[in-house]
Amino acid sequence: MNASGLGAAIDDGVLDIEFRITGFETVFFDSMGNAIPEVSNGASFSQRQKDSFRRMARGKRFYISRIKAIGPDGIERTLSPMEVTVN
Repeated sequence: MNASGLGAAIDDGVLDIEFRITGFETVFFDSMGNAIPEVSNGASFSQRQKDSFRRMARGKRFYISRIKAIGPDGIERTLSPMEVTVN
């Protein structure tokens, strides 16, 4: 809940390469199982995304997908989606 947004890097002990997040989508599910996508244009969570986080109960899951990041080479990449469980 304290995270303001997403960050990305390659950090394997040898390489430490920062990437800039240019956008992503969160997908929440309502009580009926309907997917509710929320788009962020940049690395920060939108206010609607933050509000959705606050409404979630422990053990519930949401997904972060369509993550776009630009590396130092200037190439935009789509990163793998993530599943997040609320503790």
